[in-house]
Amino acid sequence: MDNLSNRRAVLQKYGVEKLSATPGKTYWYNKLAQVRPDCTFDRFEVYCDEQKPIVARLQGLAEQIVGKGDQILNEEFPFANGRIMFLTSDPGHGKTHLVEAVINYVADKRPELLAKMILSRGNFLHDHMTAASEYGGASVVIIDDIFSEHQSIGALHPATDLKSFMHFITMLYERRIFALITSNFRLMGEDGGILGRVATCDQIGRVLSRCKQVLASSGEIVLPGKDFRQELAKRDSGDNFTL
Repeated sequence: MDNLSNRRAVLQKYGVEKLSATPGKTYWYNKLAQVRPDCTFDRFEVYCDEQKPIVARLQGLAEQIVGKGDQILNEEFPFANGRIMFLTSDPGHGKTHLVEAVINYVADKRPELLAKMILSRGNFLHDHMTAASEYGGASVVIIDDIFSEHQSIGALHPATDLKSFMHFITMLYERRIFALITSNFRLMGEDGGILGRVATCDQIGRVLSRCKQVLASSGEIVLPGKDFRQELAKRDSGDNFTL
């Protein structure tokens, strides 16, 4: 099989509806099978110079995951500390392409690592509402488009959305996992961002303190550009419709 066919088969194999990376722990909503095999770093169309270092940074992350493969596969806590890399932009700038490129890079280089990775989409509130999900014991967690069901930061509800986020940060800190998160919302913005809303609930400040620590070495990354879906729509316009 060529690389594309092989990658598709690998993603299908590991993108099952449940993940039990650790005995006794099950995560039922892994979405690795949804990853598009042609979303790679080489196929990401850079349309402004400011995107180049961000693409390089995400590729460097993928290389680090592969480089730590033995620890990820064999150790319960392969990372010294919990870490978050938070990728944000307006819609259509390429966030999902880049996180899928990370997954596809791993699928090509060390496919067995996918057994310790999850891709979560649209389940964040469900996963963390009553208690933090441990994602089946996965060490690398990718959450694509967190809070996508909302139209604004102000719509995040303290008793559901913000509570879930606080549960997640506590779990990540204690289990020392790595999380790559994308969102259309800023984590720290002029309106206070997601953390500004968390501050209204975290009266002691413990969660905010932990969040700042897990963000310290990677932090929030703002992907500049324009809505590339509009460009794709222009390319696809015409009479030659194909499925």
